[in-house]
Amino acid sequence: MHSLWGHRTHGSAGQAPRRWSWTLWGYDARHCGRAAFALPPVAAILAVVTAAVVDVSWHQLVAGTLFPILAVMPAASVVTAEPAPELHASVPHPYPRTIARRLAVAGGLVTAGAVLAALTTGLIEPTTHVGRFFTLAWCSSVLLVGAGAAGGAALRSAAGASAVVVGVWLGQVLILERLLGDGGARLVVPVLVGTTATIWALIRFRTAGVPGADRRTEVAP
Repeated sequence: MHSLWGHRTHGSAGQAPRRWSWTLWGYDARHCGRAAFALPPVAAILAVVTAAVVDVSWHQLVAGTLFPILAVMPAASVVTAEPAPELHASVPHPYPRTIARRLAVAGGLVTAGAVLAALTTGLIEPTTHVGRFFTLAWCSSVLLVGAGAAGGAALRSAAGASAVVVGVWLGQVLILERLLGDGGARLVVPVLVGTTATIWALIRFRTAGVPGADRRTEVAP
């Protein structure tokens, strides 16, 4: 049988693909960087501390605005900072799959941070609606992750992707939340927009290729 990289492998039919799969997930998890692992729990701690010192009526604001922007920022760079673009350009493995794995890792870390923030806030302040706190934090994070992915795919720059995330966050805080109110639309619309933006980013990477591969090819002797 042939492995993911096109070379013949030995052993049972199920072991090699599984080994390669875990190798790729481990590589992409490391590629996400330390900030992607560190900032979600830090954001959760800051959200919990803030929720503990403000009135419970402000918890919705803490969950929907403070936590997401702090936790999601590292995810904006996982789709653009490619250390070995020529490697990805030379292997028979679709680059959007790589991006999808990195976004899954970053999104999973943000989700874990949201769970930590919601549960801890609920323990400190029993009147907190834990489910609502988590849902607001998670739905807003989906929107910002999608914004970062789309910004990175369109601008091919970590700085540009981060600027898009900040811009979308400001638009959400200043405009979107007022338009949507406190109903279910405030939860559904960010998820739909963020998911659509992520899908668009993956399609964009499929057609545009690996960031930096063209530039390095041009300067190569």
